[in-house]
Amino acid sequence: MEKLRLVFVEDTKVDYELAVKILLAEGLHVEAINVEDEASFRTCLIDFRPDVVIADYFMPTFNGLAALQIAKKFDPLLPVIITTGSRNEEIAVNCIRSGADDYILKENMKRLPFAVRESIAKNVVAKEKANAIEELRRSESKFRSYINHAPEGIIILDKQGVFLEANDAAVLMSGYETNELLNQHYDLLLPSGSKDIGKQHFNILTETGEVFVEMQIRRKDKQLRWWAFKGVKLPGDRFMCFISDISEKKDAIQVLANSEMKYKKLISGMLQGLCLHEIIQNKQGEVVDYRFLDMNNSFEQITGLKRKDCIGKTVLEVLPRTEKYWIENYGKVALSGKPMHLENYSVEFDKHFDVMAYSPQSGQFATIVTDITEKKRIENELRLSEEKYRIMAEKSADVLFTLDMGLYYSYISPAIERLNGYSVEESMNQHLFQIMPPESVKLIKGILAEQLAMEQTGEADPDRVVHLEFEEYHKNGSLIYVESSVRFLRNEKLEATGIIGVTRDITGRNELEKALKKNEARFRQVIEQIQAVVWEIDKEGLYTFVSPIASEVYGYAPEELVGKKYFFDLFPPELKEEYCEEILNDFLYQRYFTNFINQIVKKGGEKIWVTTNAAPILDEKGQLVGYRGSDQDVTDRLIAEKELIDSEAKLRAILNASQESVLMLDTTGKLLDANNVFAKRLNTTLDEAIGKDVFDYLPPEVVPNRRARMKEAINRKKPVQFEDCRSGRWMMNYIYPVFRENEVISVAIYGHDITKDKEAADALKESELRLRLAMEASQLGLFDLDIKSGVVLVNEQYAHMLGYELPEYQVQNIQWLQNIHPVDSGAIQAYFAQFLSTKGSNFRFEYRQTTLQGEIVWIDTQGSAVDWDEYGNPTRIVGTHRNITQTKLAEAELKRKMEELERFNNLTVGRELKMIALKSEINDLLRMMGQNERYRIVDN
Repeated sequence: MEKLRLVFVEDTKVDYELAVKILLAEGLHVEAINVEDEASFRTCLIDFRPDVVIADYFMPTFNGLAALQIAKKFDPLLPVIITTGSRNEEIAVNCIRSGADDYILKENMKRLPFAVRESIAKNVVAKEKANAIEELRRSESKFRSYINHAPEGIIILDKQGVFLEANDAAVLMSGYETNELLNQHYDLLLPSGSKDIGKQHFNILTETGEVFVEMQIRRKDKQLRWWAFKGVKLPGDRFMCFISDISEKKDAIQVLANSEMKYKKLISGMLQGLCLHEIIQNKQGEVVDYRFLDMNNSFEQITGLKRKDCIGKTVLEVLPRTEKYWIENYGKVALSGKPMHLENYSVEFDKHFDVMAYSPQSGQFATIVTDITEKKRIENELRLSEEKYRIMAEKSADVLFTLDMGLYYSYISPAIERLNGYSVEESMNQHLFQIMPPESVKLIKGILAEQLAMEQTGEADPDRVVHLEFEEYHKNGSLIYVESSVRFLRNEKLEATGIIGVTRDITGRNELEKALKKNEARFRQVIEQIQAVVWEIDKEGLYTFVSPIASEVYGYAPEELVGKKYFFDLFPPELKEEYCEEILNDFLYQRYFTNFINQIVKKGGEKIWVTTNAAPILDEKGQLVGYRGSDQDVTDRLIAEKELIDSEAKLRAILNASQESVLMLDTTGKLLDANNVFAKRLNTTLDEAIGKDVFDYLPPEVVPNRRARMKEAINRKKPVQFEDCRSGRWMMNYIYPVFRENEVISVAIYGHDITKDKEAADALKESELRLRLAMEASQLGLFDLDIKSGVVLVNEQYAHMLGYELPEYQVQNIQWLQNIHPVDSGAIQAYFAQFLSTKGSNFRFEYRQTTLQGEIVWIDTQGSAVDWDEYGNPTRIVGTHRNITQTKLAEAELKRKMEELERFNNLTVGRELKMIALKSEINDLLRMMGQNERYRIVDN
């Protein structure tokens, strides 16, 4: 057992040695030092670090009050006990008011061991509470730091969708002030077109605990922006959303889509994995395997599979350990056509998946896959994070007792041994009068007879208290003077069934009032501080004694419990069976209860947590008679601990919910904390990296710049933003200094992977160049027609077909159908009107147009609809124009030659040579026309 370090401030060596001897005799292991002056005392506080200070009130050059003030200034929680040989009442009051933990007369030094134990116990409780509060404050501060320094918007909502918190980034993105945004419903930010989808996805968040959505919002200035929302559930029915303004990303995606496909709509990729399969059945029709047909990029990222390695292969070829569970369920979907929602663990991937499976056609199924491994891990950690705390119970300093009507003790507290030298066990076997002189017996008999006579009248106050002063024998044979306050214990009929009381030592008539006030103050202080209910039950669990503080702690007066209720009657119904099984098993083996934390229901229905300490009561044969012990209310402590756990869980949820790396460094670069994304990017684990220099994990080429940037943020005390390339990945880095008392103590760093943005920009440039070269090489005219406005956008090749330069032609081509040659105009307009009215998708026709120079050119036009209104009518058409003038001229010349050939066929054989020449000319024309399928080569 670790020794207690005690510092005595005592100028009398005999008193010091006596005190140490008493402590050792009571089983305390102590290491003691005695000092007599202030300088030695101050040095001892620093070097010796005592657990308790015991100071003499009167000393020539130094005194107990001065030592008390110095000790409390050094450590407010350090216990200080004052000793004195004086019985002056004002001294006692002055010591307690000045902060002394106890006050002991030197003539009663036998109480010193108890006072030391009591002070140590209170000090432990106070320190644990202070540590819990400080840890909670630090956790909250750390959480606030992460929230407020995050570059992305973070908002917290309650389950009704009302904003509870928002960081600076979120407030700035919304255009509102903080006080305008908080306590408002999320509808405040939604335009009318987004309210339904907003409600739908908020319901998903509250039901599943997770959601991701991209949708339009309306800022305070009415500007519409695109935001991406990533929502997760927090403890306490609260929800956290990470928001990013993706308006520029949306614009970039649209530009890239227009460049790649020019006149086609872009189908956005899914964040979830999407994969198409076909089932494989045996001869009995059982589904035994399935084949990969197609998959999107997200499916590759989620599963780690590669498209090139899977398409055309079966799942058992790619993943031989695939569970039968997946194959059977997917088979049901493909055969029945009924969709199925699955959530299970995959051995092959060592991940948890949420899968929505449906059948696009018979024999096939598609899966929409979401990786929920991280969600499952967080849920498991939260379930395992609860801990039990146990707090030492403290005992009353006065003698508490109950008597039956025969004046035998039914309960007596351990303080009896300090009062008269008899142990609890000895006292329980004694009659009340057994240790009293005749005068005291006569006094008590007379008072008891008087009180019983009052009971017979039925008019006496049932709650009256009688105060007695009398003598009794100490175990050593001396007489001591005591004061007892007693009243009757009653049954439900208010009949007296016993006596409950408290006894104090008041030896010395001249010190009667002083001792009385001191003991009352001490008793009241102990009860108020520890809020401990002292109780006793029989072996069936029925209360036989409960101390008065039960009225405050339980809500029940002692008389409502004693003889009326069992201890398990106070347990919540849902926990009664569990508690009773554990406790009654301890009864069977007569075990002690130490710091047993349990829940009880107060009289008014309120549930509180108490810590129970109890010992078995045995008769002379060693058989269990009952239990006695105490309950202390620890609800506030457990609430503080839960808030600390919730705060840590909230912080960890923020770190791991972010899709970008988040880390905290001290000013030297040592890693203090980080999320899983950071560890994954550096190919390490958090356990391995915490406490190490983070720059050791980075490529050498980026270390100097990043160290310089971090030093810049620390020196300037301002955030720093920069981008660099690491191992082929482009990163946008944000460094934020974290302050304590205006000094930078650490930095928060957020790393955003912008590689895809860089690649998208490069792809955009390459795509535009490729498209431009393709159009120039094709010599095809391209057009984009808006049906409603009639406006046509064309390329340079088409303008040149008609003899125009591109800017000049755009002005001339507003009503393009009206520019068709009059001979063809009516038929073409009728054909085009029919195409629109029948809601067609493709068309082709040939017609003539007049060029700027007045020439006639033939045009072959092909097109298709790419946009439609809500009724299915085309609203936008794209297509090509091809100059077929040479083909048309060749066809006309061919027709003329064929007619001439026919005439020669009717002439004499003498003109055969002429026919051969004509046939040769005709064949030349056909070859020039590219062997049009409507004609064939004329045989010679």
